[in-house]
Amino acid sequence: MTRECYKEILKLKAMLDNEKIPYELEKGYFNGYGLTYPSKKNIICSVIEHDHSYGSGEDLIEIMGLLTKSESENDNVIGYLTAENVFNRINEHYKGKWKRNFIYLSEKFEEKIIAERTGMQSENIREWMERYHSLLLLW
Repeated sequence: MTRECYKEILKLKAMLDNEKIPYELEKGYFNGYGLTYPSKKNIICSVIEHDHSYGSGEDLIEIMGLLTKSESENDNVIGYLTAENVFNRINEHYKGKWKRNFIYLSEKFEEKIIAERTGMQSENIREWMERYHSLLLLW
């Protein structure tokens, strides 16, 4: 069952459709919606609006991924966002114009896994990840 009160995520869906930006939408997710950009197999940003999401009472959206560095210092999610705010983040990433101050969902998890397995400090992990990703691009 999906509640009809969750309209903001549907505005985001319409904006993504209009720009032909790939995503996957799941209906009935805790009586609302879950949207993954660009796909469930390669999640850059997870978007939710349902009974338990931050901002759902005000018809606003919660995301994980595409957070600014300052946003990610407080939590790994941010809520109470409009469709326009979330669309701008996704669109900027999709068009390759994103700023390096955004933290991507996969980078956040990579950093956590590397820290757990190696005991490296956060600043060393970021430096290593930048070199590692540069090497992959050259390869």
